Amino acid sequence: MTIPPDSAPESTNAARSDWNPPRPAMLSRPTYWPAVLAFGLTATAFGIVTTIVISGIGLLVCALAIGGWIAELRHEH
Repeated sequence: MTIPPDSAPESTNAARSDWNPPRPAMLSRPTYWPAVLAFGLTATAFGIVTTIVISGIGLLVCALAIGGWIAELRHEH
């Protein structure tokens, strides 16, 4: 089944006169802190089922990652 050319929808690439041009988005620089935080959370969860020492290390890594991530975001501008 083919769609007749007169009933085909408009192209999404067509420029619209009533649209505003997008403003450039300000994105943060890439950082490793989210991955460090994920590791800390994983270590904390693993420590719950194994030993409290691993949970303590995981919580320490989580605190370090959150602090580092916030510090990096604050000093970005």
